Amino acid sequence: MELLSTGRHHAAFAFGGLRVISLRDGCIDMPPTRLRDEHGCALGELPPAAPLAGDAGVFTGRLAPLRERVVPVSREVAINDWATAVPTPGHTPGHTVYRITGDAGRLLIWGDTVHVPTLQFDRPEVSWELDGDQPRARAARADLLEQLARPQHFVAGAHLDSPGIARVTPAGRGYALEYLAPPIG
Repeated sequence: MELLSTGRHHAAFAFGGLRVISLRDGCIDMPPTRLRDEHGCALGELPPAAPLAGDAGVFTGRLAPLRERVVPVSREVAINDWATAVPTPGHTPGHTVYRITGDAGRLLIWGDTVHVPTLQFDRPEVSWELDGDQPRARAARADLLEQLARPQHFVAGAHLDSPGIARVTPAGRGYALEYLAPPIG
């Protein structure tokens, strides 16, 4: 993972042939029209039935238009040659992590795996009151953190501090988070 640029509202990274943009609010911006191959060409659209979650009921409000594209995810599902939907139930029945694999390593993009990074990396056994199934959420988090502590593995996603993309290393009984760019904004 290589830092390309930072600005007042973003950090841009090269991940092999892909560009990943982290926005100031911690969101990771990888819509298909903004994903680029090694030549700078847009990758186009997601397949019509991209595995977006395991429970269509969570797609309400402004997400309602995506509901028809939801495919239940009960096992790993390849979206294309470099992206895989990985079920990580616990927070919600359909909680899913996306694994991006390339020559630069692996990038896991998560939603609600961790809610309080300053606490839950150090003590991954701590659960969040809104986790629907706390034992499964803890197990999913423990498994993901163990994977992320391997060389050339990176994490991006919700509830991480700006810039939202980091490396995970073992630290005592838990893990430490090393952000790949200075804070944005």
